[in-house]
Amino acid sequence: MPLHFIEQMSPILAASDETQWFDAVAGLAGSWGFSQVLLAILPRPGMRLEDAYVRSNYASSWRQAYTDQGFAYIDPTVSHCTTHSSPLVWSPDLFATTPQKSMYEEASAHGLRAGVTLPSRP
Repeated sequence: MPLHFIEQMSPILAASDETQWFDAVAGLAGSWGFSQVLLAILPRPGMRLEDAYVRSNYASSWRQAYTDQGFAYIDPTVSHCTTHSSPLVWSPDLFATTPQKSMYEEASAHGLRAGVTLPSRP
């Protein structure tokens, strides 16, 4: 494992609380060119998406719209995470249905046009 990666992970591993940990995760993502980060965890299969643990530095207006409109249930990145372990690079083509296209347009208005989803499954 390259030393540079280990050095990059050090602040995450050394964080003493949740805020420091998320700030370190966001800093690492920033060093890779991503200005915004969302981390969502469903501790148990079958949990309601509304009960996920979510930490994010996305615009609060986008997070509120996403929640209020139930976008988690049409978001192709969410469905990908429930069925795949491979990374997913976002592209406009990913948002294929009319509701997904509408969601993508609204996300784009909040500065979310491209990204990467990294699922982690047990």
